[in-house]
Amino acid sequence: MRRGGTNSCVLIILLTVFAVAVGCSNALNYEVASLTDQQRIRVQNALTADQLKRLDDWIERSATANKQVPRGVTVKQALIDQDNWLAKRKLEAARAEELKRRVQAERAAKQERIAKMLSVTLLSKKNKVQVDERKYVALEIAYDNRTKKDIRRVVGVLRITDIYGNTVMDISSSYGAGISAQQTTVDHDAGVFIDKSVESEVKLWNTDFDKLKFTFEADAIIFKDGTSTQDPEGGA
Repeated sequence: MRRGGTNSCVLIILLTVFAVAVGCSNALNYEVASLTDQQRIRVQNALTADQLKRLDDWIERSATANKQVPRGVTVKQALIDQDNWLAKRKLEAARAEELKRRVQAERAAKQERIAKMLSVTLLSKKNKVQVDERKYVALEIAYDNRTKKDIRRVVGVLRITDIYGNTVMDISSSYGAGISAQQTTVDHDAGVFIDKSVESEVKLWNTDFDKLKFTFEADAIIFKDGTSTQDPEGGA
């Protein structure tokens, strides 16, 4: 009797496992676009929480791209397609991050090289109101030529932040008055007219000089002999 009872229990367990396996298998073979309420329940019972999220994400993505969930795609196929899409996105993100790091490294190397040729310093910042009542921020900027060649023009971006490192304003700059070799020249004519509708310009106007930090990112230094830092040999 005991042996028969044990066999019955084993048989019940096997049938239960088989039924669950069959149910899961069937659920994976359901067509996503035509799921009935009963099939949805079976799918929810058959899949893990992570699989259900991936299935929901696939449905949302497919419906957005195709205006509706495409016909003929099973739950299993949808999960595989979502996994492939996620893997592709991860690879693209990794490539984009690598490109970003490479560009940043190249930019940092360029600025380090240029810093040996030229030092740029913000000497003062003064708020002025013009005769026509327009507001104007006057900047005095010193250019120190550390090379043995005369500079014709300096092109770059003035990056102004507050003392906490928050961006105040980036100003495109092109100084063409010339800088003699191993000499310092001060540009007294730099500045910005303030448009009250532009937040960065208003922030520049409202921030005191001693609350500002300044860096200069050079795009190019053009020397009077025709060479520049954009040349392969660097122009120095």
